[in-house]
Amino acid sequence: MEIIGTEEQEIIWNDMEHARNHMVVYAGAGNGKTFTIIEGAKRDSGNRKGFLAFNKAIATELGKKLPLDCKAMTFHSMGLSSLKRYRKDCKVDTKKNYKIIKNIFGNDYKSAPALNKLISLLKSSMADWQSDDEVRQIIDKYTIEFDGLKEEKMAMDMLPTIRNKCEDMSLIDFDDMIWLPVVLDLPVDHYDTVFVDEAQDFNEVQRRLIMKTCNGGRMIIVGDPKQAIYGFRGADSASMDIFLQDLKKKSNAEIKTYPLTITWRCPRTVVREANRFFSDYHCREDAEEGAVREHVPFVPKGGDLVLCRVNAPLVSECFSLIAQGKPAYVLGRDIGYSLIALVKKVTEDASLRLERFLPLLSQHIESRIEALKLQEKDNMIQSLQDKHACVLALSGNINSVQGLIDNIKEVFGEQGKNSGVVFSTIHKA
Repeated sequence: MEIIGTEEQEIIWNDMEHARNHMVVYAGAGNGKTFTIIEGAKRDSGNRKGFLAFNKAIATELGKKLPLDCKAMTFHSMGLSSLKRYRKDCKVDTKKNYKIIKNIFGNDYKSAPALNKLISLLKSSMADWQSDDEVRQIIDKYTIEFDGLKEEKMAMDMLPTIRNKCEDMSLIDFDDMIWLPVVLDLPVDHYDTVFVDEAQDFNEVQRRLIMKTCNGGRMIIVGDPKQAIYGFRGADSASMDIFLQDLKKKSNAEIKTYPLTITWRCPRTVVREANRFFSDYHCREDAEEGAVREHVPFVPKGGDLVLCRVNAPLVSECFSLIAQGKPAYVLGRDIGYSLIALVKKVTEDASLRLERFLPLLSQHIESRIEALKLQEKDNMIQSLQDKHACVLALSGNINSVQGLIDNIKEVFGEQGKNSGVVFSTIHKA
């Protein structure tokens, strides 16, 4: 059966079938970009095609829909294949970084989680591990909090040694599967055409791996910069434009850009709301009217999702529901861990009365903020202020630090996860 698409899709499919230029497709929410790229793969004239998917579940699903001459894969599977070809006995160990940190600093080093996060971001951003400026920019941008300046300096001093140990291929973690083939310049499988979906969420090391696997072939990139959500792990909201610039530098082939602007998902009212912020977004002619309501009473019920920019207002409202006996929780156990860590930095005495603890907490926060101001770490200041507000929101009906810790575990625990109200920041969602 012949597939007939929109005018925009037909233009894209025609060029996929009859041309060999690179293609960059700028799509929007619900614009059918995955369907467009799958149908295009059936028409593309390349003999050997590869489709890079964001995760294994997507790759498995795509594998059922793509033509037989197009291989669906993840970055990790492609990188692991390269590593196995070079060293067959390499083993996956997700705790590799922690073992390196323990081997260098011992069991008493308290900042292993922070250093692990920094190592991961250094790999994903392809930053210079020996550049204090680049490393500190990452620490500030991603609010990586070491347990004091001493442990931060210890980490900075040992980064070159840590990098050398990370390049050991006998043990590899998930970051290594993408990073090592790039930094060690290992051979990877090449394709006549490489299809890339969700390109707005790729970080620098992923972009470089894509370039290696295309290497003279044709690149077809699809994504939506407005939906970039993976900044927390090193993705750049300008990822697609960076792709475009890289292609211009490294390829002599023509590069053409295409829009996909018609949403198959959103009703008219939602599209009109979106048009307040960008105009290149349209609904179908037969789209439902739908509804967008503002200033409605806040009465969430089980199964609802409540979104906010920061955590503090969510924590307050969530705890209010729990106090009424209604199941609710805040998405993100790592947030709960960070709040408990903040409490324990102030005191290890769980029996300490709350009226004594809260002034100590305020003093700790004020001292940290003053230190961060001197270092111009604005992101960390905002994060610390949000955590402070979260702790205050959870301290309303308790007498001790232990009660505060129990409240944190309650709000960020599992109760209400299946049937209650879910609270989340936009990024976490």
